Amino acid sequence: YMKVVRSDSMLPVEKIVGRPPVLSPIEEGMFKQTLDHLATWKFPVSSMGLRFMVKNYLDKSERVTRFKDNFPGADWLDLFKKRNNLTKRIVQRVKPARIRVTADEVNKFFDNYEAEIEKIEPAFIFNYDETGIIDIPGAQDSIVSRGQGRIESKVAHSKALTSLMFCGNAVGDFCPPMVVYKAQNLWSEWTLGGPVDTVYDVTKSGWFDGKTYTRWFHEVLLPFINKIKVRENDLLLENVKPIPNKRFIIVIGDNLDSHFSPEVINSCMSHNIRYICLVPNSTHLLQPLDVAVFGPLKTSWRSILCEWRKESRSVSSIPKNVFPTLLNRLFKELINSKGNLVSGFRACGLHPIDRRHVLKR
Repeated sequence: YMKVVRSDSMLPVEKIVGRPPVLSPIEEGMFKQTLDHLATWKFPVSSMGLRFMVKNYLDKSERVTRFKDNFPGADWLDLFKKRNNLTKRIVQRVKPARIRVTADEVNKFFDNYEAEIEKIEPAFIFNYDETGIIDIPGAQDSIVSRGQGRIESKVAHSKALTSLMFCGNAVGDFCPPMVVYKAQNLWSEWTLGGPVDTVYDVTKSGWFDGKTYTRWFHEVLLPFINKIKVRENDLLLENVKPIPNKRFIIVIGDNLDSHFSPEVINSCMSHNIRYICLVPNSTHLLQPLDVAVFGPLKTSWRSILCEWRKESRSVSSIPKNVFPTLLNRLFKELINSKGNLVSGFRACGLHPIDRRHVLKR
């Protein structure tokens, strides 16, 4: 908003024209750096994703701006790109029939993946994913006489959904989960009785957003990494101090704009964490949690839910002050079946590295 004009003495003078930008040059530089790092990791950020990233930043800073609900408009985006020498690439839409993972895409992914994880211990190769669980037990089989028509069972439910973030490494260790309820406020009784070190939060949608993902990264993932046990020189050591600078950590996940913020990127740089983006539409092939963990997890949840309903004779949704206790039972089953996660990494060819497991599918 600086413009060079000439005064009466014909000397160039800088004059302020128009309103100043909402973000300072330092803040805009921070977002530019964030975009550059995500591009390096092959996590492209959409125009809408960047605007939400800025909104989350302003909301967390509790700043009141001229943006409606702190959400910058398209005009701000155009000026931001101009000030920071950025451009926009258009993503081509394709028909659902063409949305498939090709062998070329898989090979390119593994070419990059093999270079990134060279000499990295499997204990420091992580996969994270968000999933939602509902209070419906789901379909169950029944034994009936031949010729019997439609079988119905009377079950009270409300389809209440709670989001969970799970993360684990290639040796089968799971981070504590993070819970996001669909609510306006978080009450203390909703956080009692769950797995140790579980983090709880709320959002209007019930799904993770930039704020809750940032909390998960700093309050769940980083503490877990700093405490994890690794085997080196046939000795079991425990990291009770921050990870040494020479050690790199790989985090594998989907490309979701809402999962990144300048805070997360700066922490990644400080802790030598590198994100690896999965090929679009490939979670059924390359996501260990999807391939081998979430299926058995949902089965266990249905069993726990049915048992609770029989014991409580509840006719409504699961009270949020009861949910942590049920989650604790579920998480105990999860950590007792750590072999599923190890098998998931193997089936996805991520550890040990073997792209043939994916290509043959």
